[in-house]
Amino acid sequence: MVNKNYFHEPNSHFRYLIIKDENGVSLVELLLAMVLLSLVLSLGYFYFSYSTKSFFQGENRAQLQQSLRIVADFITREVRLATEVEILDSAYVIPDVGGITNDDIFLFVNGDGRFERRNINGAQIIPALPGELNLALEFCKSATDPRLLGYAIGETNIDLVITTNVLVLNLDNNIKGVNEGPALRITK
Repeated sequence: MVNKNYFHEPNSHFRYLIIKDENGVSLVELLLAMVLLSLVLSLGYFYFSYSTKSFFQGENRAQLQQSLRIVADFITREVRLATEVEILDSAYVIPDVGGITNDDIFLFVNGDGRFERRNINGAQIIPALPGELNLALEFCKSATDPRLLGYAIGETNIDLVITTNVLVLNLDNNIKGVNEGPALRITK
């Protein structure tokens, strides 16, 4: 049987454990609790902020890598079946759409830092992604195979470059033009 008066007795051991002092919380204890809570919340905020920033940087880098892969794949598909390939130096002025004749296709990085494919039918930006890109592109002839075209494409703001070689299958003669250059003229 439980004594009902046990919890109401002034000298109760249980009551002593729950409330030692009937005056409440002092101002110093309250301030100390607030400082500790502020410290924990500040650390949590900085951790969350750093994690969010790191996530978005990784996301942007992955999107940039994907853009470079799209451009590299596009160049490979365009060049592989070309019948004529000429590497153009930086002094060569790419003609406007109205000035292009024949079946010439020009592949280069335009003044906005975007990869462009230009032919008689118009200009096409590859890939058409929002945001700022600042691409760099360099084509080069192979020293070992006259039908092998090498190129490197990268983003100038980030140390990220894709380098590859393409065997031009339908090439009538050797790759023309300079040994290295930022633009390419192909004919299919």
